[in-house]
Amino acid sequence: MTEQTSIDDISELDIEILKKLSIDGRISLRQLAKDLGNKSPVTIKNHVEKLESGGIIMNYGANINYEKLKYDIIALIELTISKGKMLEVELEIAKNPNIFAVYDITGEYDALILARFKTRNDLSKMIKKIHTSPYVERTNTHIVLNVIKEQTFFKDIVEQEKMKNQDSSFPINISTLEDKNKMKKTKAQFYVDIAKEPFGISEKEIHEAIKIYGKEVIDFLTGLIVVNVSGNRLLNRNLINILMGMDELDESTGQRILTQIKDSLSFLSFGNIDEGFNDAIITIKNFLGSETLLRWLDKFEKFDYITLYKSDLPDMPSIEFIREAVSECFKMGDSKLKKIASSVEKKIEEFLKNYGQ
Repeated sequence: MTEQTSIDDISELDIEILKKLSIDGRISLRQLAKDLGNKSPVTIKNHVEKLESGGIIMNYGANINYEKLKYDIIALIELTISKGKMLEVELEIAKNPNIFAVYDITGEYDALILARFKTRNDLSKMIKKIHTSPYVERTNTHIVLNVIKEQTFFKDIVEQEKMKNQDSSFPINISTLEDKNKMKKTKAQFYVDIAKEPFGISEKEIHEAIKIYGKEVIDFLTGLIVVNVSGNRLLNRNLINILMGMDELDESTGQRILTQIKDSLSFLSFGNIDEGFNDAIITIKNFLGSETLLRWLDKFEKFDYITLYKSDLPDMPSIEFIREAVSECFKMGDSKLKKIASSVEKKIEEFLKNYGQ
């Protein structure tokens, strides 16, 4: 039986070897020895063999750019599985070539699947196939908007493990943070916190983050324009308003935000989240115009999510807000657009009638 190498057996030279191999698995031993301070190739060979036989290096592979292959959609799918059938279902699901990870997890769901797809249709087909299993009770799908980090750099893990072994309290060195005097969050932690509460960020927080971390913060935030809440896809109106009103926003980024809003109209969903529907109405009207708003509203068979009056929810659009868009479209004179405006107006009246207004 091969003896496994523990974290305590890893030397600084081993760490440097692993770092190099994680970047280029095809590097020759001679080049590796040269890059590591003109070490002896024999010494490097012995260390690599120790790492291989000890189970630290399991295999060598290529780091593939899946976006170049048009696999742009990354999905995280949570599953609830019938008791006693979890392994059976997971093994069957794992056969799908689009799936690159299957995990047992704690919490509300039983399993987590990570998969890549070329199109939303491919994703939809796979989810429908999963639901054909009599043992899959429920699924919840998240689509990745932006990849902030996808590889865990092993050196960080090794050093953290060593710190834990030296001191169980595992202290955080505040001096490593970017703003040492004010002890601000690291950029990664800022991103994590914002991703957890994407609707709550303030304009002041964004300006402070830009001062500390630079304009790349804006690029990150544009990935939070559409947010998943309880399985519903909602427009982040607060963030859109802040970004579109910022002096730091360049024209190309502003155009990209508008394109994202427009592209999102085909897959927004609201459940019973009134605020989400009304936020979408305001955002579409303000940034894409009355015509786009009515074309979008006309796709709904009926209006179940409208907040009737501003008094019901502060700063939410009333029926009068949509009627304003209808009036504007009637004035445009286009016969097809008038037909859409009439259809939306009819749905408004049916909504008011059903709710006794």
